[in-house]
Amino acid sequence: MRRHHLFEFTELAACPKVLRQLVTGYLEAIVATCRPYLSHSHLLADAMRSTGTSRLVDLCSGEGGPWFNLVRHLEQEVGEPVTVVLTDKFPSREATARAASVRGLEYWGESVDARRVPEQLQGVRTLFNGFHHFRPADAQAILQDAVAKRQPIAIFEMLERTWLALLQVLFAPLSVLVLTPLVRPVTWWRLVLTYLLPVAPLLVLWDSVVSVLRCYRPEELRGMTERIGGAYHWEAGRYWRHCMPVTYLIGYPDPAPPVDRADT
Repeated sequence: MRRHHLFEFTELAACPKVLRQLVTGYLEAIVATCRPYLSHSHLLADAMRSTGTSRLVDLCSGEGGPWFNLVRHLEQEVGEPVTVVLTDKFPSREATARAASVRGLEYWGESVDARRVPEQLQGVRTLFNGFHHFRPADAQAILQDAVAKRQPIAIFEMLERTWLALLQVLFAPLSVLVLTPLVRPVTWWRLVLTYLLPVAPLLVLWDSVVSVLRCYRPEELRGMTERIGGAYHWEAGRYWRHCMPVTYLIGYPDPAPPVDRADT
């Protein structure tokens, strides 16, 4: 299946915030229910150990992504407290307040472009369910910026570009109806736009289909890394969690070679 970069409603500048939150709230409910990243949190731990950091910088965070559930699990994995800085091109006030209530989370108040991350944001870069939003040149720029600044990067997509995955997302409207009561906070407009007017099911269906068509395959991710260069360790692959495909890419600097004391 070829990659097609069709539009998603939630990416449009004219998309009302309420409609965007219908989708992000649904995605958070899926992550909170299925926890698709816990089984492979060791990949994040490896990236952290590669540079000896306990700080992560999450890109394209939106409303916070998986971190409200993942941060405590990752601390157990690495055996020390972890700090996660959530960032976005359009920072969310609601997510900022919510992050402040969770130990180890903070939301960066300024706009952050994932292709040009500010120097002061040091740490393992993570990007959950956001990489498919970028066209190939911009996606490669994200990886190139991490390599240029010698920062580890970990990308996870709760997607796979296959006919099976496309068939699965056709059931997204039913999933929206089931999971909406789990979305927090409960709001009247979400209930109305889900059960009285089927806006949320149809919106999620379209954006889910487009996301599958946009998702990069592991071999395409490897191709991007081969064009970057630099002394980096890369790993791309996929796994399944609760009948849900997850595509990932992990990259971090190769360890520096030992110094030969005889030559100094």
